[in-house]
Amino acid sequence: MKKSLLVLAGAVALAGSATAADMPAAYKALPPAPVFAWTGCYVGGNVGAAFDRSDFSTVLSPGVPGANHLGSHSRGDVNAFFPVSGESTGFTGGGQVGCNWQSGAFVAGLEGDFNFSGAKPSVTTNGLVGFSFSATNSLKTDWFATIRPRLGWASDTTLFYATGGLAVARLKYDLVYTDTLPDAIGGASGAQTRLGWTVGGGIEHAVNRNWTVKVEYLYSKFNSVAATGVISTQSIGPFTNVVDGSGDLRMQVVRVGFNYKFGSPVVAKY
Repeated sequence: MKKSLLVLAGAVALAGSATAADMPAAYKALPPAPVFAWTGCYVGGNVGAAFDRSDFSTVLSPGVPGANHLGSHSRGDVNAFFPVSGESTGFTGGGQVGCNWQSGAFVAGLEGDFNFSGAKPSVTTNGLVGFSFSATNSLKTDWFATIRPRLGWASDTTLFYATGGLAVARLKYDLVYTDTLPDAIGGASGAQTRLGWTVGGGIEHAVNRNWTVKVEYLYSKFNSVAATGVISTQSIGPFTNVVDGSGDLRMQVVRVGFNYKFGSPVVAKY
């Protein structure tokens, strides 16, 4: 009887060992789930809207001695109407390139972009100062570009970031002036590349291992573009005056973009 019990106990022990050997995975810790890695470089494009605002200045100065069509008092009356402001909304689109470096949830990067804009702030000022005059100021953005560090926090496939840096734009300023003392017409124009600054932020989301989409806001400010021209009478004279004009630019851009990311798509979960 005792021998039978020993045999039965041994059989049970062997069966338990065999069952445990068949299920080793059940007792092993699962590896960390992979998440999206933001480290790497990318290239992409963007489209959106630009909301531009410009402050314009128009100053009439003396012309050729003895041939001024406006006296100092008349010039002062016209100059008192300025500065004035104009606004415009237009389409913007372009492309960007950049690189990101990720450490834990922290992401740092550098991005550059080049864009076109259809916005053109313009304002017409009409006045009556013993004679009537009209001055139309406008400012067109031929292109603008930025180079910006980006600092953000990543939650797996979603990145929240702030950005800011250097901005540069090619701006074209135009002034058209007319008055009835007597039938004068003229103006000034000039195109200059101006430096400025930009600041903003956005949200970027990875839709798969290589493609991301983003929504971004940027506020940019650029120095004034200035130009000098001449106003000349048409019916008598010639009588002339010098006119100086200028316009600055404050631009708000709201846009959506997409990026194709190169490099390793995933890292171990942190």
